[in-house]
Amino acid sequence: MIAKLKLNNKKIDLATKKVGLALSGGGYRAAFFHLGVLARLAELDILKHINVISTVSGGSIIGALYYLKLKERLSQEQPMQHSDYINLIMNLEGDFVRGVSKNIRSKIFLHPLNELYSVFINREKILGNLYAKYFRYSNVSMAQLKGTSGAENLPKLIINATLLGNGGHYFFSDENMGQYIDPKIVNSKGIIHYSEHNQIFLKDAVAASSAVPGLFNYVNFKVGTEKHKVVDGGAFDNLGIYALQKEVCDLMIISDGSRQISEQQLIPRKRLSVLKRSYDASLELNKKLMLETSENFFHIHLREGHPQVDPEVSDALSRLRTDLNNFNKFESWSLSNYGYLLTDGISQYLNTPNSETGEFVFKNTDNTVLMQLPNRKFKNKLWSGEKINTAGSNSILQTLNQLKLFLATFLVFFLIPIYFVFFAASGIIPGNNPVVNSYIIFVMYLIGFMSIYLMIVSSSGDLVHYLDYGLSKLSHFILSVIYIFLILATILLILSLIIVGVVKII
Repeated sequence: MIAKLKLNNKKIDLATKKVGLALSGGGYRAAFFHLGVLARLAELDILKHINVISTVSGGSIIGALYYLKLKERLSQEQPMQHSDYINLIMNLEGDFVRGVSKNIRSKIFLHPLNELYSVFINREKILGNLYAKYFRYSNVSMAQLKGTSGAENLPKLIINATLLGNGGHYFFSDENMGQYIDPKIVNSKGIIHYSEHNQIFLKDAVAASSAVPGLFNYVNFKVGTEKHKVVDGGAFDNLGIYALQKEVCDLMIISDGSRQISEQQLIPRKRLSVLKRSYDASLELNKKLMLETSENFFHIHLREGHPQVDPEVSDALSRLRTDLNNFNKFESWSLSNYGYLLTDGISQYLNTPNSETGEFVFKNTDNTVLMQLPNRKFKNKLWSGEKINTAGSNSILQTLNQLKLFLATFLVFFLIPIYFVFFAASGIIPGNNPVVNSYIIFVMYLIGFMSIYLMIVSSSGDLVHYLDYGLSKLSHFILSVIYIFLILATILLILSLIIVGVVKII
C-alpha cells in the first residue's frame, strides 16, 4: 500500500475528515479484489467513516451491491455496530459470488435467445437486466436510491462513466447525474437533477459504467431533448479519483484492481488485440495523471507485493482476466485475500479501535497457505486464468466465444461420430441402414452450413462496419434465427439417434 499524505496528524482521526472510497475498474478481477479491501475496512471499523463511494466499471458492480445492502441495514431501527459492518460484507461476499457464478458474459454473447433479443434491444440494456437479475439490483431508479429512512448515514454513491460527446467524465449519483463543472471539458452538460429525468435505473448506470469499448456499444440516456451516449468510466478515469476530487474529500482510500501495463513482445495482428493494448496504454496514462494530481490518499494496488504472498502468485493475480465470466475458487479467494492483506497496512496511519475478525470464505486456510507456498496445481489454476484473457490464446473458452456456440452444441459434433462408432462397432446399428445414413447426411449438411456461416462471418468483419444499420440488424436477426434452428435441429438429431439405438437394442 502506498500512502501519500500531507496531513499533520501522526494518527489520522477519520471522524474529523471527509473520507472517500474509490473502487477502480477491472471487471470481476477488480471486484473480487475490492471485496477483500471492504472486508478489512469493515474489520478495522473504517467503513462507517466513508462519506463518498466512487466506483468505476467492475468496481461499480460490487459497489452498487454494497450500497444497497448498507441502505437496507440502515433502514432498520437498531443503529449499526462494528460487527454489523462485518456481517454485511460477509453477506455481500455470498451474494456477489453467486452472481458471478451465473457467467453473465456467456449469457450476453452465447445465449441464442439473447442473440435474438439483441436485434431489438441493445446488448448494453441486456447487460443491465442481467445485473439486476443476478446481483439483485431490482428495478430501483437512481432517484429512489437514497430513500428516506437512514439516508442521513448513507455515503454518497457515485457511479462513473464517460460521455462520448465531449470525452469528459460523466456520473450517476444517488442525488443527481451529469458532469461536474470543469473548464477543461468542452461543452460540459452540468448537473442534471432526477426531478427533470427520473427514469434512470441503477442497473443501467452500472451497465454504462462497465460498457467496455470494443465489447459493448454506448448506453443511450435521453435527457430532455438530448441523448447522452455513455461508455465505460475507465476511458476517462479508471480509478474513480476524479469524482472524489470534485467532492472535495479530505482523505481518499483507493482500491486499485487494475494492473500496471507491462512490456509485451508478442501482440497478435488482430484489431481487438491492438484496440485492447491501446486502451490499456490510455488507462495507464490517465491513472498516473490522476495520482500525480492527488494528495492525501492511500493507494491499495493489486500490483503490489506482500511478504505473505509469493511474488509469482501476486504477478499472476494482476494478470487475471477482467471478463464477466465465472472465476474458480482459487482465483476469487486469492484476489479477495490479497486485497484484504494489502489493506491491513492502512491501520498504522489511522486512529482506529481494535479490529474484529470476520469469518470470510476467501480467508480459507488452505488457499492462504498456497498463496505463500504455491504448488503446481495452484499455479496452473492462476496461470490458466491469465491465458483465457490473452489475445490469440488457443483456450477452449475463447474458441467457443469466437464461434458463438454453446458448450453442449460444440460437444455434439464430437459426440455424434463417437455415437456411431460405438454402436456400429457393437453391431447394434447396421452400416447399410437407410435411416441411419439419412441422419449422417443430415449431420454433414448441418456441419457444412455451419462452416460456411462461420467463414462468412469471420471474413466479412470489415464489411459489416460499412453496412447500413438497418441492414445489419436484419442480417443479425436472420443469422440468429438460423443459429437457434441449428441448435434445435442438433438436439432433435441426438434424440432421434438415441431412440434408434434403443429400438435396435430392444
